[in-house]
Amino acid sequence: MEDHEQDSDEKAQLLQDTCIQEVAAVYPDICLDYLKSVAGPLSFVAQDVVNYIMDLQESGQSYTKRPKQSIGKRKREDDDQDGDSEEVLQAKRQYNYPGRPALDKKDAEVNIVKQMIAAEFPLVPIKAIQEQLSQNGYHLLPTFTALDNIISQTDDVNLLPWKYKKTPSVRPPQYRQERIEMEISICPDPIKKMLMKELQAARLLQRTTTEKIRIKKRNRDAELHDFEVAKARGEVTECECCFTEASLNRLVHCNGNNTHFFCVECAHRTAENEVGLSRYELRCMSTDGCTGSFSQSERRKFLDKKLTSALDRIEQEDVLRMAGLENLAKCPFCHYAEEYPPVEVNREFRCQDPECATTSCRLCNFETHIPKTCEEAALERGVDMRRNVEEAMSKALIRNCNKCGTPFIKESGCNKMTCTRKGCRNVQCYVCSKSCDYQHFNDVSRGGKKGNCPLFDSVEERHENEVKEAEKAAKQKVLEENPDLAADLLDFKMSDDVKEDDRRRKKKDRYANLGARQNRPVPNDGRGQGEVNMLRRYFQGMGMPYEDAYMPFIPRWDGPQDGMNQQQNGLAQGQENGMMQPNVPVVENPQQDVQRAGLHALNHQEQQQFEGQIQAIHQQAQQQLLNVEEMNQQLMDQNQNQQRQYRGIRDQFKNVFGRLRPGRAQPQQVQLAQPVAPPVEQIMFNPGMVQPQALGFMNFGNQIPVPGVYQGQYQVFPPFDAQPRGQGQ
Repeated sequence: MEDHEQDSDEKAQLLQDTCIQEVAAVYPDICLDYLKSVAGPLSFVAQDVVNYIMDLQESGQSYTKRPKQSIGKRKREDDDQDGDSEEVLQAKRQYNYPGRPALDKKDAEVNIVKQMIAAEFPLVPIKAIQEQLSQNGYHLLPTFTALDNIISQTDDVNLLPWKYKKTPSVRPPQYRQERIEMEISICPDPIKKMLMKELQAARLLQRTTTEKIRIKKRNRDAELHDFEVAKARGEVTECECCFTEASLNRLVHCNGNNTHFFCVECAHRTAENEVGLSRYELRCMSTDGCTGSFSQSERRKFLDKKLTSALDRIEQEDVLRMAGLENLAKCPFCHYAEEYPPVEVNREFRCQDPECATTSCRLCNFETHIPKTCEEAALERGVDMRRNVEEAMSKALIRNCNKCGTPFIKESGCNKMTCTRKGCRNVQCYVCSKSCDYQHFNDVSRGGKKGNCPLFDSVEERHENEVKEAEKAAKQKVLEENPDLAADLLDFKMSDDVKEDDRRRKKKDRYANLGARQNRPVPNDGRGQGEVNMLRRYFQGMGMPYEDAYMPFIPRWDGPQDGMNQQQNGLAQGQENGMMQPNVPVVENPQQDVQRAGLHALNHQEQQQFEGQIQAIHQQAQQQLLNVEEMNQQLMDQNQNQQRQYRGIRDQFKNVFGRLRPGRAQPQQVQLAQPVAPPVEQIMFNPGMVQPQALGFMNFGNQIPVPGVYQGQYQVFPPFDAQPRGQGQ
């Protein structure tokens, strides 16, 4: 019975192994764990598993592939060459790997990280620590390493990008080296425990880096001492490449008939240049025409492991090429090559290099795409590459707050943007994305300079130009990385609805269209706000908006000016609908608001007609303005006369009061000395007398207010009772 069960298990295992081998022969890069999970429900029938994977590919999905370790292995080999221990390599792989997601500055662990780093660098100001945290994704180890490198690589304290604090920060006792192990074992907070482990790793890297610097300095001092000793003994020779003196133990020589000596540094640089030129023969560098080279013993003095491997690889490729093997096939992803049957017999190349192990198509030199044809695979790759182009275009259109990272798009307004995220309120430029104020822009009236970023421009034109440039650059990069890819696969068409929406938005852009005058801002031509409001009321009384009436006063456009293509215009619009809010200023130069956008789109004949209309409206508006000013002068003269009449009436009232009550001949002084209620009622003016509140001076009823100019609030006083009523009368 037991033998029967054992035979059944052996048959089942044999069936599984056979299925895995057959499927792996069709899909050599498939993950074995994934293959077992798929083949189990299908009873390890190889044909059913292959059909399942083919159906998966036809539906647009893909099977799980075996992870590649070549990059990580080469990275670890490079790290091993630096002499790092396994603990240091593990710390780098765990806490300082590329693509580590950044933390949010509002996370609770960021405050703990800041406290730990401030305790490790007690003299570094908090502002400098915050800057390094922001640049390193608010992670502990990268920020710790960056600060340590800045300090260790700067010999003079005055050259540091910050000034040390006078009072050092206090290190919490739980973070001290002698207590941190115990604190990690008893800490109940998993986040804090993880950060303390990362702090230990950062300290380990710091000690390793410090030791490397110490060893490097010691070796440099030892070489200098050996050179001085050799020079005193007369055992130095001049390098025949850089012509500097070096001791004999720092020189290598060729094996030619006439021996030539070169320093180790020159020989190493020469080997690097030869590898860059895909050559492996290291010839003598002498200018005497020496045909010698360097022996293996001499090579070991100036070649490291990477250079030796590169030279051997180039030599191997050259030997295979000179052999002229007819059926030699090469892996397109590494330098492995072997003899293969004709491509009609076997289209796939299975690389046997353990660091690569990639199965490729011998027709298109891409990864295997069976059962798809090369054309179908190219079309699929084109879609993926086109997605990269689309992402580049979106990145060019969407801005991000340089402080909190909030994405936003401007619909209209000026280029001084304010982040609306709570707790941020960062102000940055929409053009260059730098934090700014008004001095950052080209508006001279607000402290800016000509040639700076424009404060106003057409947002639609800016978006269109930036997206086109990003599309062009992304396509060029994709085609350079994939020279076999057809360029037309990267093109895509916009729908008619999208085009119509773009057309509507461009039409609404007041800076790109002359006719869009609605809500146009009031130009700043030096008029006071009171005068501007008076003119606005006057033109509104005539049924003409002030903005349109102001058009004739725009200075004539006499040809191209600085910044014409940028269309530096202004907005009087208040709130933004997006994530950012523009600050609403007043336009400095109105000619860029209408003339540049309009005249740029007209031909020569239409431009002359337009200028004639402008001149006619200009003259008409000037005459209207002169009439208004003349009317204002008349009203002011008339009001002055009426004020003199009012003062005369007031003097008459004083005389009447003096005769009625001699003791109250000076009522103002008496009221100041003894503030009591007067025996008579408040003096009122005759019916119809009015006082316009907006003008600030008396205006009598026989003066008719001009509609649209003095439309203020008026107070009409009741009739004056000539008989004063007081007590005892």
